[in-house]
Amino acid sequence: MQEIVKKGVIVETLPTSNVRISQYTHIQEHHVFRWMHLPGVKVDGDPDIQVCLGSDDPGIFATDLHNEFYHLYAVLVNEFDTTDKEAINMLGKVNERGRHYRFHPR
Repeated sequence: MQEIVKKGVIVETLPTSNVRISQYTHIQEHHVFRWMHLPGVKVDGDPDIQVCLGSDDPGIFATDLHNEFYHLYAVLVNEFDTTDKEAINMLGKVNERGRHYRFHPR
């Protein structure tokens, strides 16, 4: 992870598909919250991972970016007791990274 930070790599995370096909039982367990440095989730020494959000195969996982952002928002507000404004600010940073680093024609 230190090497990823050192090289300036942005990590795309796919919460819905990760929960459905990995060791996570619930979205609030997802590593994205650790990468977002939430109190109580962040571990001392964690590097400052720059994360953006993706949606993996909408036809299989029945989700899209709107749903992914909503799921993260709901967890931030309901599970981590962030305010509406704090949650929107955190997700705004994730969204802006995705907009800036997306694949698009020049």
